[in-house]
Amino acid sequence: MCHVVSIFGGSGRVRCGGTGWSCSTTALLILLLFGQECSGQEQTLLPFAGTDSISILKGAPDLVQRLTGRIEDIAGETLTLRRDGSGAVEVFRLNDITELSFAHAPDVAEGLALQQQDRFAEAVRAFDRALPSESRSWAWNEIQALAALNAVRAGNRSDAVRRIEMIAERDPRTRHLSSLPLVWDHRLPSERRLMMTIRDLRSESAVRRLCAASSLLQTEEHLQESVSVLQRLRRTSGVIRLSELAETQLWRLSIIKTEPTDPLLDVHQDRVRELPPAAQPGPQFVVACRLRLRFRYDEAALGFLRLPLVGCDDNALTEAALQEAVLCLEAAGRTADAQRYQAELHQRQTPRPSVE
Repeated sequence: MCHVVSIFGGSGRVRCGGTGWSCSTTALLILLLFGQECSGQEQTLLPFAGTDSISILKGAPDLVQRLTGRIEDIAGETLTLRRDGSGAVEVFRLNDITELSFAHAPDVAEGLALQQQDRFAEAVRAFDRALPSESRSWAWNEIQALAALNAVRAGNRSDAVRRIEMIAERDPRTRHLSSLPLVWDHRLPSERRLMMTIRDLRSESAVRRLCAASSLLQTEEHLQESVSVLQRLRRTSGVIRLSELAETQLWRLSIIKTEPTDPLLDVHQDRVRELPPAAQPGPQFVVACRLRLRFRYDEAALGFLRLPLVGCDDNALTEAALQEAVLCLEAAGRTADAQRYQAELHQRQTPRPSVE
């Protein structure tokens, strides 16, 4: 049995999961295969041939090649695969992979089913049950990333930070850094955004400092120290994903300080498209807010509407983007479009019936 685990990268739209969020057709879909050999074992003992597979892009966007073997590692921006029988090892860029599958424990299947039902806190507990028996470091990271995603959706953003911090300890250049639940809209109520402390801002952990600077950036008392932390991380972190996040967090200053002009707005608008897809939603929200402040309502509305398209893990930010899009469409005189997206927002905010 196959289950969709998470989605990264690409362009276009794919409907995924039970929350109505969607993302790209060339996304990296992580699928788990659940076999009898995984049940009741203390460690994940896998046969060599045919256990894992990946699908890679071959030139044209819709042309893919499926390769089978055993995944040896996923680290930074690459995946290492040992091909069946031959023993040959090949390294692939994650950006070129559209799908991967690997055997896993039943608890992960349960977590995925709970995620589909929007039972996010229960999904976190199911993934946690799977972690102790997972001997492959890269697979442990993937399961922990799933737990982090569900923690965000359950409203426990600080727990998601802790989990991604643990992933980064094993893989400092992990792509999962882009999933950190940073603050992109400081107007959200405290229970719907990340809350960190000054102690976190001075932590030895670069991940924790980044998150704290994001959380405290809008506070007058800690503004300067937060800016200094972000500037240092942008210049000296040595990890491109951390540097990108620090750079784009600094874009928020144009909103927080309400500068009279915004000379870098168009540059930053182009820069968003250069970021990894998983890192785009937050910066896109900030750029759209800045477009709105300059009365560029049509562009701002399109920017806000990109969040549900590219796949934003944080439902609170997605809902804020939809509400902002409605306001911009109304300001631009597009009443029918505004009403349509207001209805979509209402649908998202209506709890789904529980499934037992």
